[in-house]
Amino acid sequence: MRLHDLCHTAATHMLANMIDLLTVSRRLGHTSASTTLDTYAHMVSGTQEKAAALMDEITTPIFLPTDLIAPKEPVAPGLHRESDASIDRPE
Repeated sequence: MRLHDLCHTAATHMLANMIDLLTVSRRLGHTSASTTLDTYAHMVSGTQEKAAALMDEITTPIFLPTDLIAPKEPVAPGLHRESDASIDRPE
């Protein structure tokens, strides 16, 4: 295997494992990330879709049942709601 082939293999594996382009560029000894991008653009082509899917996932609201957010009626200290009456609590 030629050194050139080894560099291509290393770059391909790093990019496929989501190592950022600047890090890959520096490890390959390229003077700029644009050199790396020009050579390996096909390896990072799906990243826009992945980024969009990630942002969609983390920004989609999660709706909780209202009874988990706040009690339906205020409960005075020391008093329990009827639904809590069956729970054994130390006095």
